[in-house]
Amino acid sequence: MDVSSSVPTSLLTITEIENAKPKAEKYEMLDGGGLSLLVLPTGTKL
Repeated sequence: MDVSSSVPTSLLTITEIENAKPKAEKYEMLDGGGLSLLVLPTGTKL
């Protein structure tokens, strides 16, 4: 079994999370490893 195929290829970095800016509609950033960041129009990050 190839273990490397189960490793996410694109992880969210601290910089990407800090630089996430609010938009008119809420949006979600995904890292491929199960982590997601929801950014609300108010700028709140969940």
